[in-house]
Order: sequence, then C-alpha cells, then structure tokens
Amino acid sequence: IAILGVMAAYDYTLIRQEVILFDADLERTEHLKRLLRASIESVWREHGDAAVQRMVDEAAASLEGASLRWLWLDAPPGDPRYVDVTPEQRALLERDERVRFVRDDPNGEAWRYTYLPLSIEGSRRGVLAATESLRQQHAFIRTNHWQIVGTAAVVLLLCVRAVHALRLRFIGR
Repeated sequence: IAILGVMAAYDYTLIRQEVILFDADLERTEHLKRLLRASIESVWREHGDAAVQRMVDEAAASLEGASLRWLWLDAPPGDPRYVDVTPEQRALLERDERVRFVRDDPNGEAWRYTYLPLSIEGSRRGVLAATESLRQQHAFIRTNHWQIVGTAAVVLLLCVRAVHALRLRFIGR
C-alpha cells in the first residue's frame, strides 16, 4: 500500500507538471499574439486596412493547426469579415477587451478561440481572430494519464505477485 501511495503522489506531481506545461504553452501563444497585434497596428497606421488584411491572410497561410483572420466589428451578419460571437462577447470587444473561449466542433475536437479588438484613430474597429486546435495538448495529457494508469496497474500486479510469493515461501501451501 505504501508503494501505491508513493506512486499516487508521483502521478499527481506529473499531472500538475503537465498542466503547468500546458499553461506555459498558452502563455507563449498569447505572447506571439501580442507581437502580431503590435505589427498589425503599425502596418494599419502606415499602409491602411487593406495591407492589414493581406498581412493577416499571409500569416494565416503559414499556420498549422490554427487559423488567423482579420474581421470588422461593425460587419453585418453574412459578411465574410463578420465577428460571430455572443452579444455578451461582442460587448466585451466593443470595450476593447479580449475574448477567449474553448468550444468543441461537431467532431468533438476542442478549439480555442481568441478575439483581439484593434483600432486606430479615424478607422473602423478591427478584430484579430485566432482559432487553435487543442488536439495535440489533449492527446499529450491523455497519453500521459494512460501511462500513469498502466504503470500503477503493473506495480499493483507485481506487489500482489510478491505478496503471494512471500506467503508461499514463509507460510507454505
């Protein structure tokens, strides 16, 4: 039982480390988005909104497992640049607050959506929309959990086998 207690504590530590790594990955992604935001604002001021749209489209073409789009906060439904969020989320964007949430697609795959409002004086309000698959992160955590369960089962079987062998040796048949 002591061995299983030690393994449980170790497994708990592993899971906590996985969550910390996952959070660090999210923070690194957020840092890259902030850098992109600064670049977008600079291009927007210098070259206009058409240049921003081209820049975001070119950046999106190089992404794997993610998408990046340039949207307009005032675009009507049906417009390809429409920001499709709830009224509450739209209100946050109108107050220049970031909106971030996770939603499953029809196949059950989790996606993280991030909407960053951007504006420069004298122009309509833009929104940088980033969508990222969480498949790899979830697969990594799921695989590690199964490895932990498998290791615990093997140790339990070895302990049962050792107890049985000791019982036969010292007590007899």
